[in-house]
Amino acid sequence: DRKSVFLILLPSSFGFLFALAVMALYKGTISLIAMGASSAIMGVVMSYAIHVVTHKEHCKDAPQLIKELSSPLTVGSFTTIGAFSALHSRRLHYW
Repeated sequence: DRKSVFLILLPSSFGFLFALAVMALYKGTISLIAMGASSAIMGVVMSYAIHVVTHKEHCKDAPQLIKELSSPLTVGSFTTIGAFSALHSRRLHYW
């Protein structure tokens, strides 16, 4: 339904606009590599939002939804952070 689409797009849109505003204030420009990485991050954000929206139909109230999703989403967030950190820290130097 339309409400679910709105709830899925809202967090990713807010995060994208906030990130663009911060980049405009501090950097002024953005590289193509950063744009590519941001599209991957947008996919992760949307998958978390889809997970919450679809699980919401299973739960009867918000406290139960938070209780059931807090642990899996926290673990998923830390593994995603670890994966991006590993990609960032492994710079190859060609001499």
